[in-house]
Amino acid sequence: MKKSTRNVARLSFGMLSVVLSACAAKSVSIKTLLDDPRRYNGKSVEVRGETTQSTGVLGYAEYQIDDGTGKLTVVTQHNGAPRKGAQVKVRGKFRSVGIVGSKGASVLEETKRVD
Repeated sequence: MKKSTRNVARLSFGMLSVVLSACAAKSVSIKTLLDDPRRYNGKSVEVRGETTQSTGVLGYAEYQIDDGTGKLTVVTQHNGAPRKGAQVKVRGKFRSVGIVGSKGASVLEETKRVD
């Protein structure tokens, strides 16, 4: 293989790696999200935890997960709600929706649930 062809191949592989890593959801603790909501607002993240509350109807759902560092509300239009006590790994867009009283209100808009 010619030297220039190898350099192009290396550069292409390097660029592909950067693009794929930028698209991947970043796995973070709920505490980290809630401690710095502005940093993660609108970003794709992944969280894991136990379902502590769940409500759903006709495919729409809202449920809360606890990862041991905090609790976060998850909303979905795709999968319905997991049962209470279920261990879930969820990917989605983190949304910091403002302040309610003295607490920040944040949700995760589920894009994928990984079982």
